[in-house]
Amino acid sequence: MKINLNISLILISFFVLLNSSCNRRKASEKAPVIPPGFEVHGIDVSHYQNKIDWKIVGEQKKIKFVFIKATEGISKLDRNFKKNWEGAKSNRIKRGAYHYFRPKLSGIEQAKFYLSVVDFKKGDLYPVLDLEENPNTPIKLFYEEIDAWLKIVELETGKKPILYASRKYYTSYLEKRYPNHHLWVANYKTLKNPLKGKWKFWQHTEEARISGISGMVDHNVFNGSENDLMAMSF
Repeated sequence: MKINLNISLILISFFVLLNSSCNRRKASEKAPVIPPGFEVHGIDVSHYQNKIDWKIVGEQKKIKFVFIKATEGISKLDRNFKKNWEGAKSNRIKRGAYHYFRPKLSGIEQAKFYLSVVDFKKGDLYPVLDLEENPNTPIKLFYEEIDAWLKIVELETGKKPILYASRKYYTSYLEKRYPNHHLWVANYKTLKNPLKGKWKFWQHTEEARISGISGMVDHNVFNGSENDLMAMSF
């Protein structure tokens, strides 16, 4: 009897743990709440999303645009950029390409590298500069390198680049210096306005689930209509 009782307790404990694990997994797979009041939705991707089935992604009419990581620093090409760039285009998803900025490296060389990789076509979104790393050089040099990247890319493409930054990063380093650039802001802590002032794109979660993409992906909303989005295109 004692042996049977022990076995029963072990089995009960096992099923309790299994059920708890399933519940946690189901909870983690729930789609995050999308901020209300926005009609244009999109995602952003890099090699972290591994192989993407763009046909399936494109069949989801709610996904209107995608920002794709292209380059980083002066030599790091995202290994999935070409496939993602072509996949989005062939499945009629409006695409944009972003560059991850390294403050210690030459802004001129970073801009040249980005432009050598991204071949913009009619309908593509404006160039994007991803600013995440805090200044690790004198602030004067920090801004000089950013200025150089922005100037070269705008001169080459004829389009003023979009700035990507967290809310805190933007208000700390960018707001006063770059008030005329379109902003793509990251803020996961609210379902209301992510930032006082002007912004165009809002990355509101990094835990979205989209058919055609294994694992989680960043989800975004656009502050405007589809016609407004077209106005920010080549």
